[in-house]
Amino acid sequence: MRIPFHTEERTGLVDHLTERPFFTSEIVSFGTSVYLKGDRDVPNYEFSDDVEARLWRRIAAEAVLIFGMDYNGFELDPDYARVLLNSELMTRRDFGYVQ
Repeated sequence: MRIPFHTEERTGLVDHLTERPFFTSEIVSFGTSVYLKGDRDVPNYEFSDDVEARLWRRIAAEAVLIFGMDYNGFELDPDYARVLLNSELMTRRDFGYVQ
């Protein structure tokens, strides 16, 4: 199964508590991606219901954090890469990764 999605990144951010830099990714389209449709011909995905969509969106958010910026998610500080999921800014720690 393939579920296409598209993210937008914001870089150059600084955590106001730790004063450390970070970047965020937000899944802006899920189940469809104009980028994958054109050059890789990945079809849109129809979810059976909202429960299924939420489950896979959470899995996709975790994958985005593991990806990092260029397949380097585990090399980055666990708080450097963040993903916006359901209006919550999450890090790898939120998915059980402590390093």
